[in-house]
Amino acid sequence: MIGSRIYLTDMASPSSTTLAGQHLEQNMSYLRDAGVTQEQPVQMVSALDVPSDLKHGTIVYLAGSPANHDPDNNRFPDVSRSNNSIFKEEVFYSLCWNTPKESAVAMTYSARACSRLEFWTLPHEDPPRALMVLPAWFATYRPRLGLADTHMELTDGSHTMMAIYAPVCMAKQLQWLEGRIDAAATILAWMAHRDGRLLTFASYTAELEADIVRASMEADRR
Repeated sequence: MIGSRIYLTDMASPSSTTLAGQHLEQNMSYLRDAGVTQEQPVQMVSALDVPSDLKHGTIVYLAGSPANHDPDNNRFPDVSRSNNSIFKEEVFYSLCWNTPKESAVAMTYSARACSRLEFWTLPHEDPPRALMVLPAWFATYRPRLGLADTHMELTDGSHTMMAIYAPVCMAKQLQWLEGRIDAAATILAWMAHRDGRLLTFASYTAELEADIVRASMEADRR
């Protein structure tokens, strides 16, 4: 069961008294029913500083459209003062540099909200990891504004992107739907024959994690 292998983190989750917090609780309830053991995402975990104990046993590091502010739109102390586009670049490359070479890194973002992100190839690794930036398909997940009192989408889904840095053997397992990478199916394929966890950052309302678990349950029913 994929649910038991997901570990959710965030810098600061929205309060349960807010609209976003209510969506988070609904999704966490769904995830707990699917085997997730957490009551809430673990707090104050930054994708810019992956805890050392989470660098072992993780297959996929997944950042859900990270923002450089909390749900009340306040910047975190000691965190980059850059705009949201540059912040996403910083998060992605931090994860690329600071994760085991046998693991995959993925980050979602809205091409509409971040019209230009710069991606650079990294020094050779052995085994090598491939850098890919692809239009992504999700059944329900959408990158959102990340504020407590709104559930505003940054894209209707057609502009959702996923940046990936993954071992070449995992690049061969990409799944496709309607001309885009089927993100949930791809992550499930990566996890299928490997032991370890899916570690998520910037979980916000846990919509991304719920999308992946839902895809897993639908695949099991088929």
